[in-house]
Amino acid sequence: MNRDNDYWTFLKTCSFDDAVKKSVENNFGSAPDSPSAQWYAIREIEALETRFKAGDKFSLLEAIYTCAVRSIPLPDWVERSYIASYRKILKFEAKSLDAAFDIEWKKNINLAAKRKRRKTAHHIYTEIKKMSANGRSVTDELFDEVGAKFNIGRTLAKEYYAYMTERLEKDVAAS
Repeated sequence: MNRDNDYWTFLKTCSFDDAVKKSVENNFGSAPDSPSAQWYAIREIEALETRFKAGDKFSLLEAIYTCAVRSIPLPDWVERSYIASYRKILKFEAKSLDAAFDIEWKKNINLAAKRKRRKTAHHIYTEIKKMSANGRSVTDELFDEVGAKFNIGRTLAKEYYAYMTERLEKDVAAS
């Protein structure tokens, strides 16, 4: 598939259903660079930009990773910010990559919980969105059902859904 400017404009403006149709039409299946995966990633990158501007410097590395995995060109803000940070290393202005990228890990971070959320949250969010688009009400019963598919309970399913909603919907709306 040709990845020209018209394609990127389409992905930025189309619905998720249209991106899925484009994926099916072009036999992408569930490939990481399918239009549906890129549709989702573009919205995540927009949310990451909002978080980056609010001071979350780790969002830059997340955006670079997302672009690489989904075969998306680096947005201007990612390119400029990466170059500025990396130049600090090249010019010996920073003693470490953490310092160059202005990233500091919180003390006492629960890495296992973060890994679990990272692995599962987008699946919960996507499943809830698909089911609600098909007429299901977003209720405790739906969270029970979707959570069970991923071996988590209602409360954690709700937390993961809220986390992804915050990341994807509220951040983008605020930008």
